[in-house]
Order: sequence, then C-alpha cells, then structure tokens
Amino acid sequence: MNSAPALPSITVVIPHLNQPDALARCLAALAGGTIEPAEVIVVDNGSVRLPKEIVNDYLWVSLIKQTIPGPGPARNLGAARAQGAVLAFLDADCQPDPPWLERAANACSGTPIRFSAGMFASRVGRVTNWTQRQPTKRFLPTEWTTTSHVRGLRGPGI
Repeated sequence: MNSAPALPSITVVIPHLNQPDALARCLAALAGGTIEPAEVIVVDNGSVRLPKEIVNDYLWVSLIKQTIPGPGPARNLGAARAQGAVLAFLDADCQPDPPWLERAANACSGTPIRFSAGMFASRVGRVTNWTQRQPTKRFLPTEWTTTSHVRGLRGPGI
C-alpha cells in the first residue's frame, strides 16, 4: 500500500502592532484554510491595546508580548516559543488563500529540511527571495521559494 507521508505540524508566527482589524482578517483567513495549523503565535510588539478579544476567538492562537521594537525580534520570540516541526511567518496585514498552509505542509512532508529559505512580496509587489545560511531543520526548504507555492497571498500593495 502506498500512502502519502504525514504532513508536518506547522506553527504560524504573526508579528502584530496596532492592526487589530487586519489581524482579525488574517486569523479568519487561516481559520478558513484547507488545513489547520498546529498553533498560531501572535507576537504583539507594543500595541496601544492588546488584541486579546481577537485572539481569544481561536483556541489554537496564543498571544505573547515582545518589548524589543520591530518585527524581527517579534518573529524571533515567536519562533523560540513554537512547538511545530515547521515555522511559517505571516504578517498581520496579509490574508492567505485557503490552500496556503497545506501547500507549505506538502512541500515539507517527507523532505529532510536542512536550511531556511523563504519568499515575501514587498508593498510595491516585488518578490524577493532570501536564504538563511546557518543550517536548521525547522524552516521551509528552498524548493518552497518558487512563486507557485506562494500564490494566493494577499495584502496591502501585493
């Protein structure tokens, strides 16, 4: 019998700063996905008001605070707290299409993950690849950096 490999557990880390409406749309989009993440960690980075009410609507979402300014420290704290086998980073003002997380999980299933790589679209719509040079087993493989795997990501200016 030939069965498909099990999908890895994925933690989605979302940095947040004063965007409660955008965060609500982002979490609703994740909730409407074809697969559910193992966990979602929203890392608030100094908002005037914490988005507790929004986060509390989802049992699989936790809210933590990062006092060091900037999305980088927020992402790093979320990554340090993550329990999933794979990390996915998403900005609060983005709304992934339903198959986004499933595509990422399929890209990682059965593949030894040795280094991190990713793709993001800037506000002017340009797509940029980046690769982390230090090996790690918790991030998406470079094969995932093709645009076919990130289609469906929507956000301001994308």
